[in-house]
Amino acid sequence: MPNALIDTPQTLDEVCEHIRTATHAAIDTEFIRQRTFRPQLCLIQIAVHDDIYCVDPLAFDDLTDLMTALNGVEIVIHSARQDIEALFQTTGTMLTPLFDTQVAAGLTGLGDQVSYSGLVQNVLDVELDKGETRTNWAQRPLTEAQVRYAEDDVRYLLKLLAPLKQRLIDTDRLAWHQQECDQLGNPALYSHDPGTAWTRVKGTRPLSRSQRRGMKRLAAWREEQAWNKDKPRKWIMSDEDLVTLALHEPDSPETLTQLLDARQRYLRQHSDDLFAVLQQALDDPIEPPFTGNDPEEMRRIKLCMGTLREAAQQADISPSLLGTRKDVTHLVRGEPSPLLESWRFELIGQSLQTLLADR
Repeated sequence: MPNALIDTPQTLDEVCEHIRTATHAAIDTEFIRQRTFRPQLCLIQIAVHDDIYCVDPLAFDDLTDLMTALNGVEIVIHSARQDIEALFQTTGTMLTPLFDTQVAAGLTGLGDQVSYSGLVQNVLDVELDKGETRTNWAQRPLTEAQVRYAEDDVRYLLKLLAPLKQRLIDTDRLAWHQQECDQLGNPALYSHDPGTAWTRVKGTRPLSRSQRRGMKRLAAWREEQAWNKDKPRKWIMSDEDLVTLALHEPDSPETLTQLLDARQRYLRQHSDDLFAVLQQALDDPIEPPFTGNDPEEMRRIKLCMGTLREAAQQADISPSLLGTRKDVTHLVRGEPSPLLESWRFELIGQSLQTLLADR
């Protein structure tokens, strides 16, 4: 059965039994989300011992047994976040423990956000064929070329485990890697939070501080609708329409409807709801006035960013993995920042705090 497409209960049971005999399993997924809010899981590739399986999630109503079996081993995965999100939102199960090969590469000087194929080439001197990168993974049946491509995405993951783990041990960063992987296995990372949806809205510059209250409420409403209907946000309401409604502050559902195109049937049908949302926003606090970029704060951020890059270079670590400009800005402003946690605090956060205090 190895190297077969798994689409029957009997073959899936055999895969689960094989996984239970292992200590590690490599996984990857293929998913699409062009027409959905949540990723539509289309394929789960699993490497166990010397065998590779492509499980067809579209053929099963319940993947509990598979996820239970995978939770009994260490999962080797490259750039885990999107794959773990797709599996978690499809099955409700969080896979742990994880070994993320991309994170390991970033911590040991093998590249900044290095691709799986690049890492395989660098560490194992194997060049992978990337000919099926733009395929439709929801189509059935899958072609032989698609299946071979999918298999390659896990074929070398287990072979990367030993050399990458040794590099982490040699650099005394195995604990750092574990901290990063523990965070990737935190369900809160993939939680649905309508309250922060407004941060993704584009084109909000014309809005006044009072109008931004309506924008935030509308963004939360859109997020909930998209989640409940499992449709892309823009299919519910575009950013442009969202900003238009917040900007014009309609005084009735009828006035609100007039702001919408005749083709926007869904929004027109919910004009009462949208108007109620904007009315609720009137009781929300108004944002404080924007004071612009404080020159002294900008100097402090620039100084800290330079220090961070130097520390990353000296430690032979990916600068973006160590910290972003956003992380530094939060630290400078005395706000919670990843630079004040775990290994980042040890490597750079404490030094930055001292640097800022001295200035």
